[in-house]
Amino acid sequence: MSVLIIAKNMHEACATIHCAPHKHTEREHGYGCGEQRFLNKNERTEMLEEHREKLKRELKGIEEELKKLKEDGGTMKHINLTELLEFSHLHHIKKDIIRTAGFNAVLICLEKDQEIPPHPEPYYVLFHILEGEGIITAGSELYHVKDGHMVYVESNDIRGIKCIERMSIIGVQQPH
Repeated sequence: MSVLIIAKNMHEACATIHCAPHKHTEREHGYGCGEQRFLNKNERTEMLEEHREKLKRELKGIEEELKKLKEDGGTMKHINLTELLEFSHLHHIKKDIIRTAGFNAVLICLEKDQEIPPHPEPYYVLFHILEGEGIITAGSELYHVKDGHMVYVESNDIRGIKCIERMSIIGVQQPH
């Protein structure tokens, strides 16, 4: 039978498996210590049961924390978008801000004359123009947008962005 032991020191490892608590130094624990008293089967069983229950409680706590993080998208509740703005003269910049079971949010930054050509996507999106000016394609419509405007695009509809004046946009999307 193989046993994996995770212990802080040899004394703890010894006690976890078969020895009654006793005092000795780490150095005495080469291949075994001279003062050990082996536990009988009932004592070992009881010790291992206690250890298993402790691990179950720890695992339950970890699972609850993971569930909470998945449900609310993590502990992040406040985001300073100004710190995330990033522009490039070479191409537009798109950053994932939040991914949850209910929605995704992305930050899109475009310099003057940059474009995301019209294309279909298999999810709904709501564009909120934080700053700038441009043209958003939504299905067969073209919308001239500025600071504070919003444009909703249905799933599988064509969408695109043409920047007239440096733009930053939040896209709130259906998870995909």
